[in-house]
Amino acid sequence: MNNKNISIFIAAIIVILFSSIQALCTNPFVNVGNQKSDISETSNSSIATAKTTTLETTTTANTIAEATISETTELAPTITQLPPVEISSLGFTIDEKPFRFIGANTIYFGYYNEYNYSIEEAIKTASETGISVIRIYVGFSEETWGGKHFEEYDKVLDIAAKYGVYVIVTLTDCCCLGGDWGQTEEAYFSKVPYCNLTDTSGLSSFKEYIKSVLLRKNTINGKLYRDDTTIMAWDIVNEPALQIFTDSDLNTWLLEVTSYIKTIDTNHPVTIGIDASRSIYNSDGPHYEALNVPDLDFFSFHYNLNDYSVVSQHLNLIKFRTEKFISMGKPVILEEFGVGSQRVIDTEEEGTLDIWLQAYKQQMDTVFSSGASGAMFWGWGVPITRAVPLWWRYEDHDVTEIEFCTMIKEYKIPSANSF
Repeated sequence: MNNKNISIFIAAIIVILFSSIQALCTNPFVNVGNQKSDISETSNSSIATAKTTTLETTTTANTIAEATISETTELAPTITQLPPVEISSLGFTIDEKPFRFIGANTIYFGYYNEYNYSIEEAIKTASETGISVIRIYVGFSEETWGGKHFEEYDKVLDIAAKYGVYVIVTLTDCCCLGGDWGQTEEAYFSKVPYCNLTDTSGLSSFKEYIKSVLLRKNTINGKLYRDDTTIMAWDIVNEPALQIFTDSDLNTWLLEVTSYIKTIDTNHPVTIGIDASRSIYNSDGPHYEALNVPDLDFFSFHYNLNDYSVVSQHLNLIKFRTEKFISMGKPVILEEFGVGSQRVIDTEEEGTLDIWLQAYKQQMDTVFSSGASGAMFWGWGVPITRAVPLWWRYEDHDVTEIEFCTMIKEYKIPSANSF
Protein backbone atom coordinates (compact mmCIF):
# COMPACT_ATOMS: atom_id res chain seq x y z
CA MET A 1 0.00 0.00 0.00
CA ASN A 2 1.56 3.36 -1.04
CA ASN A 3 1.67 6.46 1.16
CA LYS A 4 -1.37 8.03 -0.48
CA ASN A 5 -3.54 4.97 0.12
CA ILE A 6 -2.34 4.73 3.75
CA SER A 7 -3.42 8.34 4.32
CA ILE A 8 -6.81 7.63 2.82
CA PHE A 9 -7.27 4.53 4.97
CA ILE A 10 -6.35 6.40 8.18
CA ALA A 11 -8.76 9.24 7.35
CA ALA A 12 -11.61 6.76 6.92
CA ILE A 13 -10.89 5.10 10.28
CA ILE A 14 -10.87 8.49 12.05
CA VAL A 15 -14.30 9.36 10.62
CA ILE A 16 -15.71 5.98 11.72
CA LEU A 17 -14.41 6.34 15.28
CA PHE A 18 -15.67 9.93 15.59
CA SER A 19 -19.17 8.93 14.41
CA SER A 20 -19.27 6.00 16.86
CA ILE A 21 -18.16 8.09 19.83
CA GLN A 22 -20.67 10.82 18.97
CA ALA A 23 -23.51 8.28 18.83
CA LEU A 24 -22.54 6.91 22.25
CA CYS A 25 -22.44 10.35 23.86
CA THR A 26 -25.82 11.49 22.54
CA ASN A 27 -27.82 8.51 23.84
CA PRO A 28 -27.35 8.49 27.63
CA PHE A 29 -30.35 6.22 28.33
CA VAL A 30 -29.27 3.39 26.02
CA ASN A 31 -27.53 0.36 27.49
CA VAL A 32 -23.83 1.08 27.15
CA GLY A 33 -22.84 -2.55 26.86
CA ASN A 34 -25.06 -3.04 23.84
CA GLN A 35 -23.74 0.14 22.27
CA LYS A 36 -20.14 -1.05 22.56
CA SER A 37 -21.02 -4.25 20.73
CA ASP A 38 -22.85 -2.32 18.01
CA ILE A 39 -19.95 0.11 17.61
CA SER A 40 -17.46 -2.72 17.32
CA GLU A 41 -19.50 -4.50 14.66
CA THR A 42 -20.06 -1.26 12.74
CA SER A 43 -16.39 -0.34 12.90
CA ASN A 44 -15.16 -3.75 11.73
CA SER A 45 -17.59 -3.78 8.84
CA SER A 46 -16.79 -0.23 7.79
CA ILE A 47 -13.02 -0.76 8.10
CA ALA A 48 -13.25 -3.79 5.83
CA THR A 49 -15.16 -1.68 3.32
CA ALA A 50 -12.56 1.07 3.58
CA LYS A 51 -9.74 -1.42 2.93
CA THR A 52 -11.45 -2.66 -0.20
CA THR A 53 -12.08 0.88 -1.33
CA THR A 54 -8.48 1.97 -0.86
CA LEU A 55 -7.19 -1.01 -2.83
CA GLU A 56 -9.60 -0.57 -5.70
CA THR A 57 -9.69 3.19 -6.18
CA THR A 58 -7.53 6.26 -5.90
CA THR A 59 -10.31 8.64 -4.92
CA THR A 60 -9.46 11.44 -2.53
CA ALA A 61 -9.62 11.14 1.27
CA ASN A 62 -12.56 13.54 1.37
CA THR A 63 -14.57 11.37 -0.99
CA ILE A 64 -13.97 8.26 1.12
CA ALA A 65 -14.84 10.18 4.28
CA GLU A 66 -18.13 11.30 2.78
CA ALA A 67 -18.93 7.74 1.71
CA THR A 68 -18.14 6.43 5.20
CA ILE A 69 -20.37 9.06 6.85
CA SER A 70 -23.19 8.15 4.47
CA GLU A 71 -22.78 4.44 5.25
CA THR A 72 -22.78 5.11 9.02
CA THR A 73 -25.92 7.28 8.97
CA GLU A 74 -27.81 4.61 7.07
CA LEU A 75 -27.55 2.20 10.03
CA ALA A 76 -30.78 1.49 11.95
CA PRO A 77 -31.37 4.21 14.60
CA THR A 78 -30.95 3.31 18.27
CA ILE A 79 -34.24 3.29 20.22
CA THR A 80 -34.08 5.15 23.51
CA GLN A 81 -35.00 2.96 26.46
CA LEU A 82 -35.27 4.43 29.95
CA PRO A 83 -34.54 2.30 33.02
CA PRO A 84 -37.87 1.15 34.52
CA VAL A 85 -39.44 2.74 37.57
CA GLU A 86 -40.01 0.04 40.19
CA ILE A 87 -41.83 -0.26 43.51
CA SER A 88 -39.70 -0.68 46.61
CA SER A 89 -41.56 -0.80 49.93
CA LEU A 90 -43.17 2.65 50.38
CA GLY A 91 -41.46 4.33 47.45
CA PHE A 92 -40.12 4.06 43.91
CA THR A 93 -36.66 3.23 42.64
CA ILE A 94 -34.73 3.58 39.39
CA ASP A 95 -31.68 1.33 39.12
CA GLU A 96 -32.17 0.52 42.82
CA LYS A 97 -31.87 4.19 43.78
CA PRO A 98 -34.77 6.07 45.45
CA PHE A 99 -36.89 8.05 43.01
CA ARG A 100 -38.95 10.98 44.32
CA PHE A 101 -40.15 13.53 41.84
CA ILE A 102 -42.00 16.65 40.85
CA GLY A 103 -44.34 16.03 37.93
CA ALA A 104 -46.94 17.80 35.83
CA ASN A 105 -50.27 16.97 34.24
CA THR A 106 -50.09 17.40 30.46
CA ILE A 107 -53.43 16.07 29.34
CA TYR A 108 -53.95 18.37 26.34
CA PHE A 109 -51.17 17.06 24.08
CA GLY A 110 -53.76 15.33 21.91
CA TYR A 111 -54.90 18.77 20.74
CA TYR A 112 -51.44 20.04 19.82
CA ASN A 113 -51.36 18.81 16.23
CA GLU A 114 -54.68 20.51 15.49
CA TYR A 115 -53.34 23.89 16.60
CA ASN A 116 -49.79 23.36 15.32
CA TYR A 117 -48.27 23.37 18.82
CA SER A 118 -45.08 21.47 19.58
CA ILE A 119 -45.26 18.48 21.93
CA GLU A 120 -41.49 18.27 21.81
CA GLU A 121 -41.12 21.87 22.97
CA ALA A 122 -43.45 21.20 25.89
CA ILE A 123 -41.63 18.05 27.01
CA LYS A 124 -38.17 19.52 26.46
CA THR A 125 -38.93 22.61 28.56
CA ALA A 126 -40.58 20.43 31.21
CA SER A 127 -37.39 18.38 31.52
CA GLU A 128 -35.27 21.52 31.68
CA THR A 129 -37.50 22.86 34.46
CA GLY A 130 -36.97 19.81 36.65
CA ILE A 131 -40.17 17.93 35.82
CA SER A 132 -39.38 14.20 35.84
CA VAL A 133 -42.85 12.72 35.22
CA ILE A 134 -45.81 13.85 33.12
CA ARG A 135 -49.35 12.50 33.08
CA ILE A 136 -51.58 12.10 30.03
CA TYR A 137 -55.12 10.86 29.36
CA VAL A 138 -55.47 8.56 26.34
CA GLY A 139 -59.10 7.51 26.58
CA PHE A 140 -62.59 8.87 26.95
CA SER A 141 -65.36 6.28 26.73
CA GLU A 142 -64.85 4.32 23.51
CA GLU A 143 -62.72 7.02 21.89
CA THR A 144 -59.37 8.64 22.51
CA TRP A 145 -59.40 11.58 24.89
CA GLY A 146 -60.66 14.62 23.01
CA GLY A 147 -61.37 12.42 20.00
CA LYS A 148 -57.82 12.89 18.74
CA HIS A 149 -55.55 10.46 16.90
CA PHE A 150 -53.81 7.88 19.09
CA GLU A 151 -50.63 8.50 17.09
CA GLU A 152 -50.26 11.73 19.06
CA TYR A 153 -49.72 9.66 22.21
CA ASP A 154 -47.20 7.47 20.36
CA LYS A 155 -45.38 10.72 19.74
CA VAL A 156 -45.57 11.76 23.40
CA LEU A 157 -43.98 8.52 24.58
CA ASP A 158 -41.23 8.62 21.99
CA ILE A 159 -40.32 12.24 22.74
CA ALA A 160 -40.52 11.75 26.51
CA ALA A 161 -37.98 8.93 26.31
CA LYS A 162 -35.66 11.19 24.34
CA TYR A 163 -35.65 13.73 27.18
CA GLY A 164 -35.60 11.24 30.04
CA VAL A 165 -39.15 12.03 31.20
CA TYR A 166 -41.46 9.29 32.48
CA VAL A 167 -45.19 9.16 31.66
CA ILE A 168 -48.16 8.08 33.77
CA VAL A 169 -50.78 6.96 31.26
CA THR A 170 -54.41 7.41 32.37
CA LEU A 171 -56.52 4.90 30.49
CA THR A 172 -59.86 6.72 30.66
CA ASP A 173 -61.38 9.88 32.11
CA CYS A 174 -64.42 9.82 34.40
CA CYS A 175 -64.50 13.45 35.50
CA CYS A 176 -67.06 14.82 36.07
CA LEU A 177 -70.59 13.86 37.06
CA GLY A 178 -72.75 16.98 37.24
CA GLY A 179 -70.70 18.90 34.71
CA ASP A 180 -70.99 19.21 30.96
CA TRP A 181 -71.03 15.44 30.63
CA GLY A 182 -74.39 15.08 32.29
CA GLN A 183 -76.42 16.41 35.17
CA THR A 184 -77.97 13.01 35.82
CA GLU A 185 -76.42 9.57 36.26
CA GLU A 186 -78.19 8.33 33.14
CA ALA A 187 -76.78 11.13 30.99
CA TYR A 188 -73.36 10.74 32.56
CA PHE A 189 -73.07 7.00 31.94
CA SER A 190 -74.36 7.36 28.39
CA LYS A 191 -71.21 9.35 27.68
CA VAL A 192 -68.77 7.40 29.85
CA PRO A 193 -70.00 3.80 30.12
CA TYR A 194 -66.59 2.59 31.34
CA CYS A 195 -67.11 4.67 34.47
CA ASN A 196 -70.13 2.72 35.67
CA LEU A 197 -68.60 0.44 38.28
CA THR A 198 -71.68 -1.79 38.55
CA ASP A 199 -72.36 -2.35 34.85
CA THR A 200 -70.97 -5.75 33.81
CA SER A 201 -71.36 -4.95 30.12
CA GLY A 202 -69.40 -1.72 30.52
CA LEU A 203 -66.70 -3.56 32.47
CA SER A 204 -66.33 -6.15 29.72
CA SER A 205 -65.97 -3.43 27.08
CA PHE A 206 -63.52 -1.55 29.28
CA LYS A 207 -61.32 -4.63 29.61
CA GLU A 208 -61.21 -5.03 25.84
CA TYR A 209 -60.24 -1.38 25.50
CA ILE A 210 -57.51 -1.78 28.15
CA LYS A 211 -56.12 -4.75 26.25
CA SER A 212 -55.96 -2.73 23.03
CA VAL A 213 -53.94 0.01 24.74
CA LEU A 214 -51.52 -2.26 26.58
CA LEU A 215 -50.81 -4.25 23.42
CA ARG A 216 -50.62 -1.21 21.15
CA LYS A 217 -47.48 -0.97 19.03
CA ASN A 218 -46.03 2.53 18.92
CA THR A 219 -46.13 3.69 15.29
CA ILE A 220 -42.96 5.75 15.75
CA ASN A 221 -40.53 3.46 17.57
CA GLY A 222 -42.19 0.05 17.33
CA LYS A 223 -42.39 -0.56 21.08
CA LEU A 224 -45.37 -2.32 22.57
CA TYR A 225 -46.88 -0.11 25.25
CA ARG A 226 -46.67 -2.88 27.84
CA ASP A 227 -42.92 -3.15 27.18
CA ASP A 228 -42.19 0.57 27.10
CA THR A 229 -40.28 1.65 30.20
CA THR A 230 -41.04 5.30 29.42
CA ILE A 231 -44.46 4.49 30.87
CA MET A 232 -44.03 4.78 34.62
CA ALA A 233 -47.48 3.39 35.47
CA TRP A 234 -51.04 2.77 34.32
CA ASP A 235 -53.61 5.03 35.94
CA ILE A 236 -56.85 3.10 35.43
CA VAL A 237 -59.29 6.01 35.52
CA ASN A 238 -59.27 9.68 36.34
CA GLU A 239 -61.64 10.61 39.16
CA PRO A 240 -64.46 8.07 39.05
CA ALA A 241 -67.71 9.35 40.58
CA LEU A 242 -67.26 7.40 43.81
CA GLN A 243 -69.98 9.38 45.58
CA ILE A 244 -72.66 7.37 43.76
CA PHE A 245 -71.16 3.94 44.45
CA THR A 246 -70.70 1.93 47.61
CA ASP A 247 -67.28 1.02 48.96
CA SER A 248 -68.08 -2.57 48.07
CA ASP A 249 -68.86 -1.57 44.46
CA LEU A 250 -65.48 0.12 44.17
CA ASN A 251 -63.57 -2.72 45.79
CA THR A 252 -65.15 -5.42 43.59
CA TRP A 253 -64.60 -3.42 40.39
CA LEU A 254 -61.03 -2.51 41.31
CA LEU A 255 -60.13 -6.13 42.10
CA GLU A 256 -61.40 -7.18 38.68
CA VAL A 257 -59.73 -4.44 36.64
CA THR A 258 -56.33 -4.45 38.35
CA SER A 259 -56.00 -8.23 38.21
CA TYR A 260 -56.97 -8.16 34.52
CA ILE A 261 -54.25 -5.64 33.72
CA LYS A 262 -51.67 -7.86 35.42
CA THR A 263 -52.61 -10.78 33.14
CA ILE A 264 -51.42 -8.70 30.20
CA ASP A 265 -48.69 -6.52 31.69
CA THR A 266 -46.58 -7.39 34.72
CA ASN A 267 -44.00 -4.74 33.87
CA HIS A 268 -45.80 -1.61 35.02
CA PRO A 269 -47.25 -0.51 38.37
CA VAL A 270 -50.99 0.22 38.46
CA THR A 271 -52.82 3.04 40.26
CA ILE A 272 -56.11 4.93 40.20
CA GLY A 273 -56.49 8.72 40.41
CA ILE A 274 -59.18 9.59 42.94
CA ASP A 275 -60.60 12.96 43.89
CA ALA A 276 -59.75 13.08 47.59
CA SER A 277 -60.87 16.67 48.10
CA ARG A 278 -64.24 15.34 49.30
CA SER A 279 -64.77 15.69 53.04
CA ILE A 280 -65.30 11.95 53.49
CA TYR A 281 -61.51 11.58 53.20
CA ASN A 282 -60.98 13.84 56.20
CA SER A 283 -61.29 10.81 58.44
CA ASP A 284 -60.51 7.10 58.42
CA GLY A 285 -63.02 4.54 57.19
CA PRO A 286 -63.93 1.85 54.64
CA HIS A 287 -63.66 4.36 51.78
CA TYR A 288 -59.88 4.09 52.19
CA GLU A 289 -59.75 0.32 52.60
CA ALA A 290 -61.88 -0.19 49.48
CA LEU A 291 -58.89 1.03 47.46
CA ASN A 292 -56.39 -1.36 49.00
CA VAL A 293 -56.53 -4.29 46.58
CA PRO A 294 -53.47 -6.52 45.93
CA ASP A 295 -52.81 -5.48 42.32
CA LEU A 296 -53.08 -1.75 42.94
CA ASP A 297 -49.40 -0.93 43.40
CA PHE A 298 -49.57 2.63 44.71
CA PHE A 299 -52.12 5.25 45.70
CA SER A 300 -52.75 8.48 43.79
CA PHE A 301 -54.94 11.21 45.17
CA HIS A 302 -56.04 14.62 43.89
CA TYR A 303 -56.51 17.76 45.95
CA ASN A 304 -57.18 20.73 43.71
CA LEU A 305 -57.52 24.24 45.15
CA ASN A 306 -58.12 27.17 42.85
CA ASP A 307 -57.73 29.85 45.51
CA TYR A 308 -54.11 30.22 46.64
CA SER A 309 -55.17 32.32 49.63
CA VAL A 310 -56.80 29.34 51.40
CA VAL A 311 -54.06 26.74 50.91
CA SER A 312 -52.68 27.03 54.45
CA GLN A 313 -56.09 26.00 55.80
CA HIS A 314 -55.87 22.70 53.93
CA LEU A 315 -52.34 21.56 54.72
CA ASN A 316 -53.35 19.36 57.66
CA LEU A 317 -56.02 17.71 55.49
CA ILE A 318 -53.44 16.99 52.77
CA LYS A 319 -51.08 15.65 55.43
CA PHE A 320 -53.77 13.34 56.84
CA ARG A 321 -54.54 11.84 53.44
CA THR A 322 -50.88 11.27 52.64
CA GLU A 323 -50.13 9.59 55.96
CA LYS A 324 -53.28 7.48 55.80
CA PHE A 325 -52.35 6.07 52.41
CA ILE A 326 -48.76 5.47 53.54
CA SER A 327 -50.09 3.55 56.56
CA MET A 328 -51.79 1.15 54.12
CA GLY A 329 -48.37 -0.08 53.05
CA LYS A 330 -47.89 1.31 49.55
CA PRO A 331 -46.27 4.35 47.93
CA VAL A 332 -48.40 7.45 47.43
CA ILE A 333 -48.31 10.46 45.13
CA LEU A 334 -50.29 13.68 45.06
CA GLU A 335 -51.25 13.24 41.42
CA GLU A 336 -53.12 16.52 40.96
CA PHE A 337 -52.76 19.78 42.81
CA GLY A 338 -52.54 23.42 41.83
CA VAL A 339 -53.72 26.92 42.50
CA GLY A 340 -53.94 28.25 38.96
CA SER A 341 -51.27 29.20 36.46
CA GLN A 342 -49.54 32.55 36.37
CA ARG A 343 -51.85 33.38 33.47
CA VAL A 344 -54.77 33.87 35.84
CA ILE A 345 -53.27 35.74 38.79
CA ASP A 346 -52.72 39.46 39.09
CA THR A 347 -48.96 39.61 39.53
CA GLU A 348 -49.04 43.41 39.60
CA GLU A 349 -50.65 43.44 43.04
CA GLU A 350 -47.90 43.67 45.64
CA GLY A 351 -47.09 40.37 47.30
CA THR A 352 -49.48 38.29 45.18
CA LEU A 353 -46.80 36.40 43.27
CA ASP A 354 -44.85 35.52 46.42
CA ILE A 355 -47.98 34.24 48.21
CA TRP A 356 -48.99 32.26 45.13
CA LEU A 357 -45.58 30.58 44.85
CA GLN A 358 -45.57 29.89 48.57
CA ALA A 359 -48.90 28.08 48.22
CA TYR A 360 -47.32 25.62 45.79
CA LYS A 361 -44.28 25.11 47.96
CA GLN A 362 -46.39 24.53 51.09
CA GLN A 363 -48.35 21.74 49.41
CA MET A 364 -45.20 20.05 48.10
CA ASP A 365 -43.46 20.38 51.47
CA THR A 366 -46.49 18.85 53.19
CA VAL A 367 -46.89 15.76 51.00
CA PHE A 368 -43.18 15.00 50.71
CA SER A 369 -42.58 15.44 54.44
CA SER A 370 -45.54 13.16 55.11
CA GLY A 371 -43.95 10.38 53.03
CA ALA A 372 -45.20 10.92 49.47
CA SER A 373 -42.95 9.95 46.59
CA GLY A 374 -44.25 12.47 44.07
CA ALA A 375 -46.23 15.67 43.60
CA MET A 376 -47.73 16.53 40.21
CA PHE A 377 -49.10 20.01 39.61
CA TRP A 378 -51.71 21.08 37.09
CA GLY A 379 -50.67 21.63 34.32
CA TRP A 380 -47.84 22.16 31.81
CA GLY A 381 -47.66 23.20 28.15
CA VAL A 382 -46.18 25.63 25.66
CA PRO A 383 -46.68 29.40 26.05
CA ILE A 384 -48.84 29.72 22.94
CA THR A 385 -51.58 27.55 24.48
CA ARG A 386 -52.79 30.66 26.29
CA ALA A 387 -54.29 31.66 22.93
CA VAL A 388 -56.14 28.39 22.29
CA PRO A 389 -59.91 29.03 21.94
CA LEU A 390 -60.76 26.33 24.48
CA TRP A 391 -61.35 26.08 28.23
CA TRP A 392 -57.79 25.06 29.09
CA ARG A 393 -56.06 28.21 27.86
CA TYR A 394 -55.82 29.37 31.49
CA GLU A 395 -54.65 26.07 32.97
CA ASP A 396 -51.11 25.43 31.80
CA HIS A 397 -47.93 26.70 33.34
CA ASP A 398 -45.15 27.27 30.83
CA VAL A 399 -41.51 28.24 30.56
CA THR A 400 -42.26 31.97 30.46
CA GLU A 401 -43.35 31.83 34.14
CA ILE A 402 -39.81 32.57 35.29
CA GLU A 403 -40.48 32.70 39.03
CA PHE A 404 -42.57 29.52 39.02
CA CYS A 405 -40.07 27.58 36.90
CA THR A 406 -37.18 28.72 39.08
CA MET A 407 -39.04 27.55 42.18
CA ILE A 408 -39.71 24.12 40.65
CA LYS A 409 -36.17 23.70 39.32
CA GLU A 410 -34.50 24.70 42.60
CA TYR A 411 -36.93 22.87 44.89
CA LYS A 412 -35.26 20.45 47.31
CA ILE A 413 -37.51 17.53 48.19
CA PRO A 414 -37.58 17.22 51.99
CA SER A 415 -37.15 13.86 53.65
CA ALA A 416 -40.21 12.27 55.21
CA ASN A 417 -41.32 13.72 58.57
CA SER A 418 -38.87 16.63 58.34
CA PHE A 419 -41.58 19.25 58.04
